Amino acid sequence: MIEFVYNKNNDIVKINGESFSIDDFMKVIPNFCVSSNISMIEYIPNKKHYIVVNGFPTSGPIVWEEGDYYISKYNDLSVYVSYKKSLKIKKKKNAYEINPNDTYDIKRKKEYPNMNDLIIALWEHIVESKSKDESGISEIENIRQSVKKRYPKNEK
Repeated sequence: MIEFVYNKNNDIVKINGESFSIDDFMKVIPNFCVSSNISMIEYIPNKKHYIVVNGFPTSGPIVWEEGDYYISKYNDLSVYVSYKKSLKIKKKKNAYEINPNDTYDIKRKKEYPNMNDLIIALWEHIVESKSKDESGISEIENIRQSVKKRYPKNEK
């Protein structure tokens, strides 16, 4: 479904069913500005434009060019978030020095994605129904498998 939803209460922007933090959204669309008395906007092109102002729902214009612009930035926002996730994984990977005297399990632990990345990816896949690629699960599993190949169990 093509839609734009902004919820000030949880600082989430939802475009086409995918949720983004307001911080990520503002990196891609820095000119986004909403009046302090607006707590929610829901826009479906040519069907619905619902705004909550001072706690009261009102209707906006059915054709909202600004909303159409935000929706058009969906791909840019998805690419930005994916890039940001890949940077986090790379930082983690380079954070520890590998000691050749470490056992395989210690070496693996130093290069595996951290628990926070795993939990977020699982949450996004299971609860938010994102694909394995969108949630980062595929990328994380590729990293895990390459670490396992680099440091097999039989290595001391």
